[in-house]
Amino acid sequence: MYVDGLSAQEPKTAAVIASSFVFNSSILDNTLRSAGIPQPEGPKTAVATFATVDKRDGFSWAALECDYLIVADPIQYHLGEENQHLVTVLAQPVLEGTGIGTAYRRLDVSFPLQDGVTVYVYERTRDIAPEEYRAISAELTALYPEYAAQYHSPV
Repeated sequence: MYVDGLSAQEPKTAAVIASSFVFNSSILDNTLRSAGIPQPEGPKTAVATFATVDKRDGFSWAALECDYLIVADPIQYHLGEENQHLVTVLAQPVLEGTGIGTAYRRLDVSFPLQDGVTVYVYERTRDIAPEEYRAISAELTALYPEYAAQYHSPV
């Protein structure tokens, strides 16, 4: 599988920044098993959990330490953008190459899916700056001040 190939030299980590019935982390994880495709030997890329529901989940800060982000375009939601800012706050700047998205470069591979959705893989090229962590925290806290503790930046 392509994602595991990212770990050919050494173990790597990735996070799926998408949450729809077209593409999400479970689809990525279960596709090979359900199709009966044999898993290659060697290191596997660990896929980190990424929370996707605003008022239920805190922001998945560990995703910012992953070596790769796997992002769908258009951004994928299963509960609507208005309930899944956790996805937008990271996926949008990565897709646009702005703000925190400048820490990533898109690899020369894409995976077209149904309904006009395309999945891209982005490699983190630098550490995420403390002010970028705080910007995510501030954006989410402004939307949901009553949930500020869930969005508190770790740096």
